[in-house]
Amino acid sequence: MKNVSIRALAFQHIGLMLVSVLAITFFGFFLFFGQLYEKQQQEYRNKTKLIAENISQTILFYNEIINDLAKQAQVIELIKNNDREKAQQWSADTRSLLPYSNSLALLTIDRQLIGDAKQQKIGALCLRDLLLRSEGKLNIIPPVHHPVGKKSHFDIVTPVYHDEIVIGVLFASFSLEIIQHITERLQQDNEYLFIETEQQLKVAEVGSLNSEDKHSVTNITGTNWVLHSKVPDFKLENFLITYIPTALILLFIIILVTALFVIKLGKVIIHDMLNIKQALVAVHNGDFLPGNQIKARLKETHEVAEQISELATDIYDYQQQLLVLSFKDELTGLHNRRTLFKDYKNYQAMIKRGSTCTLLLFDLDNFKFCNDNFGHNFGDEVLQSFARILQNHIRAYDNCARLGGDEFIAIIPDCSRQEIEKRYQYILKELLTKNKVWKEKHDNLLPVTTSAGAVIIKRADISIEQVIEYADKALYKAKNSGRGKICFYTD
Repeated sequence: MKNVSIRALAFQHIGLMLVSVLAITFFGFFLFFGQLYEKQQQEYRNKTKLIAENISQTILFYNEIINDLAKQAQVIELIKNNDREKAQQWSADTRSLLPYSNSLALLTIDRQLIGDAKQQKIGALCLRDLLLRSEGKLNIIPPVHHPVGKKSHFDIVTPVYHDEIVIGVLFASFSLEIIQHITERLQQDNEYLFIETEQQLKVAEVGSLNSEDKHSVTNITGTNWVLHSKVPDFKLENFLITYIPTALILLFIIILVTALFVIKLGKVIIHDMLNIKQALVAVHNGDFLPGNQIKARLKETHEVAEQISELATDIYDYQQQLLVLSFKDELTGLHNRRTLFKDYKNYQAMIKRGSTCTLLLFDLDNFKFCNDNFGHNFGDEVLQSFARILQNHIRAYDNCARLGGDEFIAIIPDCSRQEIEKRYQYILKELLTKNKVWKEKHDNLLPVTTSAGAVIIKRADISIEQVIEYADKALYKAKNSGRGKICFYTD
């Protein structure tokens, strides 16, 4: 049967289609005006509620982060020891990991700041509010500040407990840019959105409100912030004047026109859609379905059938690629961190049966110098070369993986310390040989060697995170003792 274009078929009945669509649209609006109006208002209320919930969830997210930080053993020790230098260093390190972080500091139980306020970016307004909150005189949740010459921000304060006793306070502030970005992202059709505290301190604003426009107010859960938004204008009298005459005229035509159009065009479309549905079910079940096996009367449907066939092939190819990427490091071809952590359970089982396993953590010396001075392509070449060297010197049942960056891990069972050191020397020697090739391309190349930290695992109940931490300490010792060495971890 000859394929027919949807466009050609539509042109044959264009007059009927236009009348039908106009009649259905106008009469439908008239008949269901009340429902449409209520639905619009409900959608508006739901949308406004969703925006408020997004803001509330953002504040809750940052509160949970700060609460989790307050429970860390390191934080408790810093407050107990009142260690200013370490507290300042902890503040700087942690701020770099927190998105939109403005300041972070620890205070003693009597609200004395541990460290320098300027280095930890705590302003006078924040310190004032901390004092007011401790005296029960601050009701803004969370407090908002607009300091001159600095980023506007909101504060989060949580107590730090030790043995169920409050020993201090963890203070953090975050830029109001995150609230502004969320508000801009959720804005639709250039509508007006404005967030402020009950004390009329500005939090975020998008769009503009005309003096004659109405606006609604929504409280943001978990805060005393308020969301102002423009209420859509929907006037009944304008609607009735426009649509009643047209609806009455077209009411008598709509039934006949719709019936003719749906019967004639609908049969063709429904026939092809059912065939497309069967094709999609076949793809879902993993069956390969050539496009020429789908019976279609419309030219466009036939083209869709061919696309479905190509899509089924692409899906299979992507599945195979994703399967490989899920456990392999894309650059080096070694196992990735996820696979290493999963395979560690097998080595724990071996240790339970009486074996010993050794975990080696490798770090490439002078890699950053190579990467910065000779480009990422050369850095990738170094990483790939080291991965091949590592694979050359481990047994088939050993495990090696790229932990991230220039850090690699190998887990070797039933191998003595002397044998481990011997293997390391082979790896180091081959790497130095590779340096001679690189030196010919880059005269000022610093030797790329490798330092290693080794841990002999004798207990099956030790987690891989703990073993890596031990290996990292041994690696740090190897680095400090001159690099290009291996050190074993000792308790």
